[in-house]
Amino acid sequence: MTTDESASPSPPGRRTWLLSAATLAIAAGSTTSRAKDTRAFKFVYADNFPPLSYLDNGVLRGTSPRIVEELFNKRLQLGVTHHAYPWARAQSMVEHGEADGFVSAATPARLEYTVASTEPLLQARLSAYARADHPQFAKYLKFQTNTDLAGLKLGSILGNNWTKATLGSRHVEYVRDRELAFRMLLAGRFDVFVEVEDLAEPALKALGLDDDIKAIPLVLAMDDVKVCIGKRSPLVGRMREIDETIRAMRKDGTVARLRKP
Repeated sequence: MTTDESASPSPPGRRTWLLSAATLAIAAGSTTSRAKDTRAFKFVYADNFPPLSYLDNGVLRGTSPRIVEELFNKRLQLGVTHHAYPWARAQSMVEHGEADGFVSAATPARLEYTVASTEPLLQARLSAYARADHPQFAKYLKFQTNTDLAGLKLGSILGNNWTKATLGSRHVEYVRDRELAFRMLLAGRFDVFVEVEDLAEPALKALGLDDDIKAIPLVLAMDDVKVCIGKRSPLVGRMREIDETIRAMRKDGTVARLRKP
């Protein structure tokens, strides 16, 4: 799929899906009342970022939609629907007022068009992954700063704002699919693949590549994952309530419970 396709609706049968709250309820193991069918607010998620958000035979699953469902629909009763798209497109929809929010790190680029919760949901680390049999792997293990990556061919997932913010103008090849990115890494298309650990580790294990591809000790960035509401959304006026509710959910253990598969 091309970059242009990620910014426009895809025809039926493609990977872009519109998922109702009823579908999410099935994934979360909860029930959905008729009243929930009239939700006015729209949250968007990446369609292939397990365990945070992903499609499983057309059903949206993951930590992020579970937390949003609890936060907005069960506790605040504000009403949101849940929708999955390629990540770059999902962010663009919030930027242009086509959706109300998403859950992600509040990078400077995202804060240009969203207001982030003060309270974090979890903490994420951006790491660098390389072939364990790469001729320079021993050298990579000694990297101490991001500048040590200078001169390397880098890969990242399309829509990863952290990569742009962290690595600046250095050349990065952006790939839509994580499995393809790992295959490209193994084939030598780039030296290092930059990804969030919570996304990379489960993918490597599922693909049976956790012995072939390893994270190097260098942590490129660390940030809190927050609820990000588009500045064009009416939900911006409810940020105080959103923060208070997140704080309560963290205190009573709900966030920790919902993070479990």
